[in-house]
Amino acid sequence: MLMATLFFGEISAIPNIPNELYQTCKSSSPPAAALRTSIGMVTLDGSRSACYPTGTLAANLLPSDIRTDYVANSNNNFEWPNANTQLTALAPALGLTNVPLQLRPSLGLKMIEERLAGNDGLGAPGFTAQTLKQLFDDKRDYAADLLLDDIIAVCKSSPTAISDGETVDITSTCKALQQWDRKHNLNSRGAHVFVGLWRAMRAKRIIPAQLFATPASFSKPLTTPTSDLTSDSFIRGVVLASLAKITKALQTAGIAPDAPWGEVQFVIDPNGNKIGLPGGFGELGIYDAINSIYVRNYDTWLPSLTNGFTPSELTGSSYSHIVELTPTGPVAMGVLAFSQATESNSPWYNDQLALFSTSEMFKFPFTKAEVKADLKSRKVF
Repeated sequence: MLMATLFFGEISAIPNIPNELYQTCKSSSPPAAALRTSIGMVTLDGSRSACYPTGTLAANLLPSDIRTDYVANSNNNFEWPNANTQLTALAPALGLTNVPLQLRPSLGLKMIEERLAGNDGLGAPGFTAQTLKQLFDDKRDYAADLLLDDIIAVCKSSPTAISDGETVDITSTCKALQQWDRKHNLNSRGAHVFVGLWRAMRAKRIIPAQLFATPASFSKPLTTPTSDLTSDSFIRGVVLASLAKITKALQTAGIAPDAPWGEVQFVIDPNGNKIGLPGGFGELGIYDAINSIYVRNYDTWLPSLTNGFTPSELTGSSYSHIVELTPTGPVAMGVLAFSQATESNSPWYNDQLALFSTSEMFKFPFTKAEVKADLKSRKVF
Protein backbone atom coordinates (compact mmCIF):
# COMPACT_ATOMS: atom_id res chain seq x y z
CA MET A 1 0.00 0.00 0.00
CA LEU A 2 1.30 3.44 -0.94
CA MET A 3 1.80 5.84 1.96
CA ALA A 4 1.84 9.59 1.57
CA THR A 5 2.51 12.67 3.64
CA LEU A 6 -0.35 15.13 3.41
CA PHE A 7 -0.33 18.87 3.98
CA PHE A 8 -3.35 21.00 4.86
CA GLY A 9 -3.06 24.74 5.24
CA GLU A 10 -4.85 28.05 5.06
CA ILE A 11 -2.07 29.49 2.92
CA SER A 12 -3.24 32.74 1.42
CA ALA A 13 -2.60 36.48 1.57
CA ILE A 14 -4.36 37.38 4.82
CA PRO A 15 -4.05 40.97 6.08
CA ASN A 16 -1.86 41.50 9.12
CA ILE A 17 -4.17 43.37 11.48
CA PRO A 18 -2.75 43.90 14.98
CA ASN A 19 -5.20 43.15 17.78
CA GLU A 20 -5.30 46.79 18.91
CA LEU A 21 -6.71 47.87 15.54
CA TYR A 22 -9.82 45.79 16.18
CA GLN A 23 -10.46 47.96 19.23
CA THR A 24 -9.39 51.39 17.98
CA CYS A 25 -10.52 51.14 14.36
CA LYS A 26 -13.98 49.61 14.53
CA SER A 27 -16.21 51.29 11.99
CA SER A 28 -19.15 53.05 13.61
CA SER A 29 -21.41 52.85 10.56
CA PRO A 30 -24.78 51.09 11.04
CA PRO A 31 -24.00 48.33 8.48
CA ALA A 32 -20.70 47.59 10.26
CA ALA A 33 -22.44 47.48 13.63
CA ALA A 34 -25.02 45.09 12.19
CA LEU A 35 -22.27 42.76 10.96
CA ARG A 36 -20.64 42.74 14.40
CA THR A 37 -23.93 41.92 16.08
CA SER A 38 -25.07 39.25 13.62
CA ILE A 39 -21.91 37.29 12.81
CA GLY A 40 -19.12 38.89 14.83
CA MET A 41 -17.39 40.41 11.80
CA VAL A 42 -15.35 43.52 12.50
CA THR A 43 -15.15 46.19 9.80
CA LEU A 44 -12.24 48.62 10.07
CA ASP A 45 -12.59 52.35 9.46
CA GLY A 46 -11.19 52.79 5.97
CA SER A 47 -11.20 56.57 6.21
CA ARG A 48 -8.16 56.57 8.55
CA SER A 49 -4.71 55.55 7.32
CA ALA A 50 -3.79 54.40 10.82
CA CYS A 51 -6.32 51.60 10.41
CA TYR A 52 -4.72 50.17 7.29
CA PRO A 53 -3.33 46.59 7.64
CA THR A 54 0.45 46.31 7.78
CA GLY A 55 1.26 43.73 5.14
CA THR A 56 0.16 40.10 5.36
CA LEU A 57 0.34 37.48 8.09
CA ALA A 58 3.61 35.57 8.40
CA ALA A 59 3.56 31.90 7.45
CA ASN A 60 4.04 30.76 11.06
CA LEU A 61 0.71 32.40 11.96
CA LEU A 62 -1.24 30.53 9.27
CA PRO A 63 -2.96 27.31 10.39
CA SER A 64 -1.56 24.12 8.89
CA ASP A 65 -1.22 20.41 9.56
CA ILE A 66 0.90 17.55 8.19
CA ARG A 67 -0.53 14.03 8.47
CA THR A 68 -0.30 10.55 7.00
CA ASP A 69 -3.98 9.52 7.24
CA TYR A 70 -6.19 12.17 5.62
CA VAL A 71 -7.06 15.85 5.40
CA ALA A 72 -10.36 17.22 4.15
CA ASN A 73 -12.39 20.35 3.66
CA SER A 74 -16.03 20.72 2.65
CA ASN A 75 -16.49 24.50 2.47
CA ASN A 76 -16.05 24.87 6.23
CA ASN A 77 -13.28 26.91 7.81
CA PHE A 78 -9.80 25.55 8.58
CA GLU A 79 -10.39 24.31 12.14
CA TRP A 80 -11.28 20.66 11.43
CA PRO A 81 -9.07 19.25 8.62
CA ASN A 82 -9.47 15.81 10.22
CA ALA A 83 -12.01 14.44 12.70
CA ASN A 84 -9.19 14.02 15.22
CA THR A 85 -7.36 17.32 14.69
CA GLN A 86 -8.41 20.82 15.65
CA LEU A 87 -6.39 23.75 14.36
CA THR A 88 -6.23 27.04 16.25
CA ALA A 89 -6.37 30.54 14.82
CA LEU A 90 -3.38 32.64 15.86
CA ALA A 91 -4.78 35.89 14.49
CA PRO A 92 -8.31 37.39 14.40
CA ALA A 93 -7.99 38.07 10.66
CA LEU A 94 -8.33 34.33 10.04
CA GLY A 95 -12.03 34.67 10.71
CA LEU A 96 -14.58 33.33 13.14
CA THR A 97 -13.46 30.41 15.28
CA ASN A 98 -15.10 27.70 17.37
CA VAL A 99 -17.95 27.58 14.87
CA PRO A 100 -19.83 24.23 14.90
CA LEU A 101 -19.62 22.36 11.62
CA GLN A 102 -22.63 22.52 9.35
CA LEU A 103 -24.20 19.26 8.23
CA ARG A 104 -22.32 18.89 4.93
CA PRO A 105 -18.75 19.16 6.29
CA SER A 106 -19.76 17.06 9.29
CA LEU A 107 -21.00 14.36 6.91
CA GLY A 108 -17.78 14.63 4.91
CA LEU A 109 -15.67 13.75 7.96
CA LYS A 110 -18.14 11.06 8.97
CA MET A 111 -18.02 9.36 5.56
CA ILE A 112 -14.21 9.36 5.61
CA GLU A 113 -14.09 7.86 9.11
CA GLU A 114 -16.66 5.20 8.20
CA ARG A 115 -14.73 4.30 5.05
CA LEU A 116 -11.43 4.01 6.91
CA ALA A 117 -13.14 1.77 9.47
CA GLY A 118 -14.80 -0.28 6.73
CA ASN A 119 -18.22 -0.10 8.38
CA ASP A 120 -20.10 1.68 5.58
CA GLY A 121 -21.00 -1.43 3.58
CA LEU A 122 -18.50 -0.70 0.79
CA GLY A 123 -16.02 -3.46 1.57
CA ALA A 124 -12.60 -3.54 3.18
CA PRO A 125 -11.35 -0.40 4.96
CA GLY A 126 -9.63 2.25 2.88
CA PHE A 127 -10.26 4.24 -0.25
CA THR A 128 -10.00 3.39 -3.91
CA ALA A 129 -11.18 5.56 -6.78
CA GLN A 130 -14.22 3.32 -7.02
CA THR A 131 -15.22 3.49 -3.36
CA LEU A 132 -14.78 7.27 -3.37
CA LYS A 133 -17.04 7.48 -6.40
CA GLN A 134 -19.59 5.26 -4.66
CA LEU A 135 -19.67 7.70 -1.74
CA PHE A 136 -20.06 10.65 -4.11
CA ASP A 137 -22.87 8.87 -5.96
CA ASP A 138 -24.75 7.98 -2.77
CA LYS A 139 -26.52 11.40 -2.52
CA ARG A 140 -27.28 10.80 1.15
CA ASP A 141 -29.34 13.44 2.98
CA TYR A 142 -27.71 13.79 6.39
CA ALA A 143 -30.48 16.00 7.81
CA ALA A 144 -32.97 13.27 6.94
CA ASP A 145 -30.73 10.62 8.52
CA LEU A 146 -30.85 12.60 11.75
CA LEU A 147 -34.39 13.98 11.86
CA LEU A 148 -36.75 12.12 9.57
CA ASP A 149 -37.81 9.33 11.95
CA ASP A 150 -39.01 11.87 14.51
CA ILE A 151 -40.63 14.06 11.85
CA ILE A 152 -42.57 11.05 10.57
CA ALA A 153 -43.69 10.30 14.12
CA VAL A 154 -44.91 13.89 14.46
CA CYS A 155 -46.93 13.80 11.25
CA LYS A 156 -48.34 10.35 12.08
CA SER A 157 -49.63 11.75 15.35
CA SER A 158 -51.67 14.38 13.53
CA PRO A 159 -53.18 13.56 10.11
CA THR A 160 -54.15 17.20 9.66
CA ALA A 161 -52.37 20.49 10.28
CA ILE A 162 -53.12 24.16 9.80
CA SER A 163 -51.47 26.39 7.22
CA ASP A 164 -52.54 30.01 6.76
CA GLY A 165 -55.71 29.34 8.72
CA GLU A 166 -56.73 26.32 6.62
CA THR A 167 -56.88 22.74 7.90
CA VAL A 168 -54.90 20.51 5.54
CA ASP A 169 -54.79 16.71 5.27
CA ILE A 170 -51.05 15.89 5.41
CA THR A 171 -51.29 12.09 5.18
CA SER A 172 -50.07 12.01 1.55
CA THR A 173 -46.88 13.95 2.29
CA CYS A 174 -46.32 11.98 5.49
CA LYS A 175 -46.60 8.73 3.51
CA ALA A 176 -44.16 10.04 0.89
CA LEU A 177 -41.62 10.83 3.62
CA GLN A 178 -42.04 7.32 5.06
CA GLN A 179 -41.31 5.71 1.69
CA TRP A 180 -38.43 8.02 0.71
CA ASP A 181 -34.97 6.40 0.66
CA ARG A 182 -33.44 9.55 2.25
CA LYS A 183 -31.28 10.20 -0.79
CA HIS A 184 -31.35 12.59 -3.74
CA ASN A 185 -30.82 10.20 -6.62
CA LEU A 186 -32.91 10.56 -9.76
CA ASN A 187 -35.28 7.78 -8.65
CA SER A 188 -35.57 8.90 -5.01
CA ARG A 189 -39.30 9.42 -4.49
CA GLY A 190 -40.45 12.06 -2.02
CA ALA A 191 -37.15 13.92 -1.64
CA HIS A 192 -38.80 17.18 -2.71
CA VAL A 193 -41.26 16.91 0.19
CA PHE A 194 -38.39 17.00 2.68
CA VAL A 195 -36.69 19.87 0.85
CA GLY A 196 -39.98 21.76 0.77
CA LEU A 197 -40.56 21.08 4.46
CA TRP A 198 -37.08 22.39 5.27
CA ARG A 199 -37.56 25.50 3.14
CA ALA A 200 -40.98 26.18 4.68
CA MET A 201 -39.45 25.99 8.17
CA ARG A 202 -36.60 28.28 7.13
CA ALA A 203 -39.18 30.72 5.73
CA LYS A 204 -40.58 30.83 9.26
CA ARG A 205 -37.12 31.91 10.49
CA ILE A 206 -36.30 28.53 12.02
CA ILE A 207 -32.56 27.82 11.89
CA PRO A 208 -31.22 24.24 11.74
CA ALA A 209 -29.82 24.34 15.29
CA GLN A 210 -33.35 24.83 16.65
CA LEU A 211 -34.50 21.51 15.21
CA PHE A 212 -32.15 19.24 17.14
CA ALA A 213 -32.49 18.01 20.71
CA THR A 214 -28.70 18.31 20.86
CA PRO A 215 -27.45 20.85 18.29
CA ALA A 216 -24.03 20.73 16.65
CA SER A 217 -21.15 21.29 19.06
CA PHE A 218 -17.82 22.63 17.83
CA SER A 219 -15.85 20.13 19.91
CA LYS A 220 -17.89 17.12 18.70
CA PRO A 221 -17.97 17.25 14.88
CA LEU A 222 -18.86 13.56 14.44
CA THR A 223 -21.36 12.96 17.23
CA THR A 224 -23.40 16.15 17.08
CA PRO A 225 -26.03 17.09 16.21
CA THR A 226 -27.79 14.01 17.55
CA SER A 227 -30.49 12.10 15.70
CA ASP A 228 -33.36 13.52 17.72
CA LEU A 229 -35.88 16.22 16.89
CA THR A 230 -36.23 18.73 19.68
CA SER A 231 -39.13 18.17 22.08
CA ASP A 232 -39.92 21.90 22.01
CA SER A 233 -43.66 22.14 21.32
CA PHE A 234 -43.32 25.34 19.30
CA ILE A 235 -40.80 23.79 16.90
CA ARG A 236 -42.90 20.65 16.54
CA GLY A 237 -45.86 22.87 15.75
CA VAL A 238 -43.81 24.59 13.06
CA VAL A 239 -43.00 21.15 11.59
CA LEU A 240 -46.71 20.36 11.28
CA ALA A 241 -47.58 23.79 9.86
CA SER A 242 -44.75 23.48 7.33
CA LEU A 243 -45.94 20.02 6.29
CA ALA A 244 -49.35 21.54 5.69
CA LYS A 245 -47.78 24.34 3.64
CA ILE A 246 -45.80 22.00 1.39
CA THR A 247 -48.84 19.73 0.99
CA LYS A 248 -50.97 22.65 -0.24
CA ALA A 249 -48.19 23.95 -2.47
CA LEU A 250 -47.65 20.58 -4.16
CA GLN A 251 -51.38 20.21 -4.74
CA THR A 252 -51.52 23.66 -6.35
CA ALA A 253 -48.47 22.91 -8.52
CA GLY A 254 -49.79 19.50 -9.53
CA ILE A 255 -46.69 17.70 -8.24
CA ALA A 256 -47.22 14.30 -6.64
CA PRO A 257 -45.68 13.90 -3.16
CA ASP A 258 -44.04 10.66 -4.31
CA ALA A 259 -42.63 12.04 -7.57
CA PRO A 260 -39.03 10.98 -8.37
CA TRP A 261 -36.36 13.57 -7.62
CA GLY A 262 -35.20 13.56 -11.25
CA GLU A 263 -38.62 14.79 -12.33
CA VAL A 264 -38.59 17.82 -10.03
CA GLN A 265 -34.93 18.86 -10.21
CA PHE A 266 -34.06 19.03 -13.89
CA VAL A 267 -32.91 21.20 -16.77
CA ILE A 268 -34.36 21.18 -20.27
CA ASP A 269 -31.97 20.70 -23.19
CA PRO A 270 -32.28 22.58 -26.52
CA ASN A 271 -34.46 19.75 -27.86
CA GLY A 272 -36.94 20.08 -25.03
CA ASN A 273 -35.78 16.97 -23.19
CA LYS A 274 -35.60 16.84 -19.40
CA ILE A 275 -32.22 16.06 -17.84
CA GLY A 276 -32.71 15.16 -14.20
CA LEU A 277 -30.05 16.26 -11.73
CA PRO A 278 -29.02 14.20 -8.70
CA GLY A 279 -27.75 15.86 -5.54
CA GLY A 280 -29.42 18.63 -3.59
CA PHE A 281 -29.39 21.53 -1.15
CA GLY A 282 -26.04 21.59 0.67
CA GLU A 283 -27.57 22.91 3.89
CA LEU A 284 -29.32 19.55 4.27
CA GLY A 285 -25.96 17.81 4.44
CA ILE A 286 -26.04 16.48 0.88
CA TYR A 287 -22.42 16.07 -0.14
CA ASP A 288 -23.10 16.52 -3.85
CA ALA A 289 -24.47 20.02 -3.37
CA ILE A 290 -26.70 21.24 -6.19
CA ASN A 291 -28.48 24.43 -5.22
CA SER A 292 -31.05 26.38 -7.18
CA ILE A 293 -30.75 30.14 -6.89
CA TYR A 294 -34.37 29.95 -5.76
CA VAL A 295 -33.87 27.36 -3.03
CA ARG A 296 -33.42 30.02 -0.36
CA ASN A 297 -36.79 31.51 -1.25
CA TYR A 298 -39.64 29.09 -0.66
CA ASP A 299 -42.18 30.94 -2.79
CA THR A 300 -40.00 30.95 -5.93
CA TRP A 301 -38.37 27.56 -5.43
CA LEU A 302 -41.52 25.46 -5.71
CA PRO A 303 -42.91 26.88 -8.99
CA SER A 304 -39.54 26.23 -10.65
CA LEU A 305 -39.98 22.51 -10.02
CA THR A 306 -42.64 22.32 -12.73
CA ASN A 307 -40.71 24.36 -15.30
CA GLY A 308 -37.16 23.12 -14.80
CA PHE A 309 -34.04 25.18 -14.24
CA THR A 310 -31.58 26.76 -16.61
CA PRO A 311 -27.89 26.02 -15.92
CA SER A 312 -27.39 29.64 -14.82
CA GLU A 313 -30.01 29.12 -12.11
CA LEU A 314 -28.02 26.30 -10.48
CA THR A 315 -24.89 26.35 -8.36
CA GLY A 316 -22.85 23.63 -6.72
CA SER A 317 -21.05 20.68 -8.26
CA SER A 318 -19.20 21.80 -11.36
CA TYR A 319 -15.98 19.88 -11.95
CA SER A 320 -15.88 16.56 -10.10
CA HIS A 321 -12.50 14.83 -10.06
CA ILE A 322 -11.33 11.58 -8.46
CA VAL A 323 -7.72 10.38 -8.51
CA GLU A 324 -6.20 7.21 -7.06
CA LEU A 325 -2.41 6.87 -6.93
CA THR A 326 -1.52 3.25 -7.66
CA PRO A 327 1.85 1.46 -8.07
CA THR A 328 1.33 1.49 -11.85
CA GLY A 329 0.34 5.13 -12.08
CA PRO A 330 -2.64 7.36 -11.36
CA VAL A 331 -6.21 6.30 -12.03
CA ALA A 332 -8.24 9.44 -12.68
CA MET A 333 -11.81 10.19 -13.64
CA GLY A 334 -13.92 13.31 -13.76
CA VAL A 335 -16.81 15.20 -15.29
CA LEU A 336 -17.56 18.87 -15.93
CA ALA A 337 -21.25 19.14 -15.06
CA PHE A 338 -21.80 22.33 -17.07
CA SER A 339 -20.04 20.87 -20.15
CA GLN A 340 -17.56 22.87 -22.22
CA ALA A 341 -19.61 24.90 -24.68
CA THR A 342 -22.04 27.77 -24.14
CA GLU A 343 -23.50 27.63 -27.67
CA SER A 344 -26.69 25.56 -27.58
CA ASN A 345 -26.03 24.15 -31.08
CA SER A 346 -22.65 22.72 -30.07
CA PRO A 347 -22.33 18.94 -29.57
CA TRP A 348 -20.46 19.77 -26.35
CA TYR A 349 -23.20 22.02 -24.96
CA ASN A 350 -24.60 19.51 -22.47
CA ASP A 351 -22.90 16.21 -23.26
CA GLN A 352 -21.21 16.09 -19.84
CA LEU A 353 -24.37 17.30 -18.10
CA ALA A 354 -26.01 14.13 -19.40
CA LEU A 355 -23.13 12.11 -17.94
CA PHE A 356 -23.42 13.92 -14.62
CA SER A 357 -27.14 13.19 -14.59
CA THR A 358 -26.49 9.44 -14.71
CA SER A 359 -23.50 9.62 -12.33
CA GLU A 360 -20.94 8.79 -15.01
CA MET A 361 -17.40 10.13 -15.31
CA PHE A 362 -14.71 10.10 -17.98
CA LYS A 363 -11.67 7.95 -17.28
CA PHE A 364 -8.69 10.12 -18.14
CA PRO A 365 -5.84 8.56 -20.14
CA PHE A 366 -2.39 8.58 -18.53
CA THR A 367 -0.05 6.05 -20.11
CA LYS A 368 1.27 6.52 -23.65
CA ALA A 369 -0.92 3.67 -24.83
CA GLU A 370 -4.02 5.18 -23.21
CA VAL A 371 -3.33 8.61 -24.67
CA LYS A 372 -2.75 7.15 -28.15
CA ALA A 373 -5.95 5.10 -27.95
CA ASP A 374 -7.91 8.18 -26.88
CA LEU A 375 -6.40 10.51 -29.49
CA LYS A 376 -8.99 12.78 -31.06
CA SER A 377 -7.36 14.87 -33.76
CA ARG A 378 -7.66 15.68 -37.45
CA LYS A 379 -5.60 17.45 -40.06
CA VAL A 380 -6.99 20.86 -40.94
CA PHE A 381 -4.47 21.76 -43.67
